Amino acid sequence: MTLTWHGLAEERFVRYRSFINANDPGICGTYCVAVLAHDRVRMDTGQDLKLDQMISGIQPAVDQYRPYPGSFIWDIALGLNLLFLGCPVGVGVGLTTEYHVPRLIDRGLGPLIVGTTSLYGSTYHNHWVVVYAYAFDSDGVLWFKAYDNHGRHNAIIPARTTVGYAYLHQTTTE
Repeated sequence: MTLTWHGLAEERFVRYRSFINANDPGICGTYCVAVLAHDRVRMDTGQDLKLDQMISGIQPAVDQYRPYPGSFIWDIALGLNLLFLGCPVGVGVGLTTEYHVPRLIDRGLGPLIVGTTSLYGSTYHNHWVVVYAYAFDSDGVLWFKAYDNHGRHNAIIPARTTVGYAYLHQTTTE
């Protein structure tokens, strides 16, 4: 299957390949929040923050101290909001990935954190990834390319297995 990708170049995400979520239970939400924030700071300022320190610093807000295991979209948004507190960066969230993610990428608002779910048949089960590109196959099926925090920076995921997304956007300061 040959796909024509729209969005960001996968080479930008090679640096994250070695950041593997090996915890049990996993802390994929924490990894994705840290990677999205790291990428944003690197693109905006040229600063290359220590990703391992970001992961350990944001984990309590995203994947710990909850009455439930794992993380939900509101935990992802909380982690991003905490990291960018006082900065002209806002957090957007939504549920309908197949409709919104390609449009947000086309508007230059990628990468995005996207949730996969076993409810829709994801082989990742309930998991968070960082999506940076999309493509439609010859049958019109939508696919996402993502950092999966399992050692792949270029995982290809069927969009139909996803629900929920979060992204960063510029806000105005007064």
